[in-house]
Amino acid sequence: FSSGSGQGATAGGISGLLIRDLTIDQNTSNNTVSDPSISGPLFTGYPRFCIGVAGGSSAGSIQIRNVRCIDTDGVNTIFFQGRDLVIDGCELVVSASVSDHDHSAIYTNNLVANGHCAITANVIHAPSAGLGGARTAIETHGGAEL
Repeated sequence: FSSGSGQGATAGGISGLLIRDLTIDQNTSNNTVSDPSISGPLFTGYPRFCIGVAGGSSAGSIQIRNVRCIDTDGVNTIFFQGRDLVIDGCELVVSASVSDHDHSAIYTNNLVANGHCAITANVIHAPSAGLGGARTAIETHGGAEL
């Protein structure tokens, strides 16, 4: 969901969003990334997020709680850009990839002054050593991070 512009846009950004008690199966086993190059579809318009929130600029927390994302392979499993986020009690299962590419299981970019981000009590399963897949478990930028 993006509150930036177009259909479904909101003037003040997203506030009070709660995503919880959900399982998302990305089905990477049967839907492999065929071209993980920087010029391929994974990085030029089809990043394959399980949850992507951009435009959380209003005061009021966005929460992602008790979500399971399984059989994943993409740029990020959970992507957030905005203000005031809680990711708690989630389980992210990153699959081995047919080729190595950039990936962060959780990626946050807190762009708003006085914003915060709390990432707590999550479990991230990565592929075994030597297999392509998650390079970074949690990548954070800007704001106060916990």
